[in-house]
Amino acid sequence: MTWDAFAGGTTNDYINLLVGDSAGNVLFQTPPPWEAAALDGSATSVVIPGGTLGASQTCQAQLSFFRVAARDAATYPGATGAVAFASINNRFSLATTAPQLRFGLSSPCPRWLSPTTFWSA
Repeated sequence: MTWDAFAGGTTNDYINLLVGDSAGNVLFQTPPPWEAAALDGSATSVVIPGGTLGASQTCQAQLSFFRVAARDAATYPGATGAVAFASINNRFSLATTAPQLRFGLSSPCPRWLSPTTFWSA
């Protein structure tokens, strides 16, 4: 999924994407701030792993941008404190499509079955 860059977004800021189903169940969420794979304020995309969202499903999504005003990782060892405010909070529907069917042969086509077998007049 991609989006336009947030104006003034920096690597100190944080972006969160949350996708849920119609029953309110969380189907996908980006990691919390400052954890591995978390989205900083300069991110413009995220990959939702295949199979996370069901086929032909309409989901509700929320993309939020948090401007971080202050961060403290030293006062309490092992904990990070931050002062941030939600600068932009976008909610939208996200619709998936039906899976595409793929056909193929597991072995080469036999010689007797040439392209002209079906198309000759």
